[in-house]
Amino acid sequence: MERNLPCEIIGWNEIDALVSRLAQQMHAAGFRPDLIVAIARGGFVPARLLAQMEPTPRTAEEFNHRLKEEHGISFPLERLKELLSTP
Repeated sequence: MERNLPCEIIGWNEIDALVSRLAQQMHAAGFRPDLIVAIARGGFVPARLLAQMEPTPRTAEEFNHRLKEEHGISFPLERLKELLSTP
């Protein structure tokens, strides 16, 4: 089944500029994400760029450590790894 969904095709420079602008807005607002989730149809590259610009945990261990430090809670590490790797 073919669908004609409206979309705009943009280049690498515009993706980089948009992600940079988003990172600046997040920083200005004091927003610090615990996790960045990407949508497969075009979202992996922007999410990866944003993750490099933000101090976002890159592993389950880092995520769990930050949860414990900032919120006093933690997940069983094996379950957390499973949740973070589930598509």
